[in-house]
Amino acid sequence: MAKLPTLIRKTYDALHHNADPAVYEVLCSAYNAADRMCRRFGFMSLTIPAIDRYDWAALR
Repeated sequence: MAKLPTLIRKTYDALHHNADPAVYEVLCSAYNAADRMCRRFGFMSLTIPAIDRYDWAALR
């Protein structure tokens, strides 16, 4: 769980170098995991941004 923010940042940075659909899939998975972790640990205010970013990545 502690490595998830770093994974999201590095994956998002990878989009600037390679807009491959596989990178968007990894980003969607990371945002989905962030949403699940936030819900599990009671950080409900952070679930909406995670879902919004998931939707953004899923459209691509």
